[in-house]
Amino acid sequence: MIRAMKHMNEGNVHQTPEPTPAGAAHQTCRCVFVTDSQGIRDIFPLLTYQLGVENYTHLTLLYSHKPTDQLFTAELENLEKQFAQKLQVYYYTQSDPMYMTHSTDTKALTQEQLEIIINEDSCNQVQFILWGVHEMVDFVHERLLFLGISHIHISTKLTF
Repeated sequence: MIRAMKHMNEGNVHQTPEPTPAGAAHQTCRCVFVTDSQGIRDIFPLLTYQLGVENYTHLTLLYSHKPTDQLFTAELENLEKQFAQKLQVYYYTQSDPMYMTHSTDTKALTQEQLEIIINEDSCNQVQFILWGVHEMVDFVHERLLFLGISHIHISTKLTF
């Protein structure tokens, strides 16, 4: 289970996920982290922590980055090999600041790709953690709501 803690930051309220204590009941079987080049520095430690505890049966990372900025790529590939049954990582590129809403790049994260991630899951409970720049977080948040994901299953954190 993921608990959300609200923080005030420059007049905006953001939800920051806190890890569930080990041994807590499994209420969610899958957690999907969605991040970009700005948020990966913060998501990576949380992702590695969650891999070491039994809060989720599956973890998915959707990592959208600029083609020239591939932070943590080698580390993520190692984690995928080490936790092959538990972790899936998908890489997406950003071609411009509005990459999420108007991109023609076939490797950009789109609503259709979010639908595929949601529909491929046999779990009845999925938690989404969105962490990155405002444009990315807003895009993904709006699309998840449109696709029927409840607010209580979405946590957000903006990076500046």
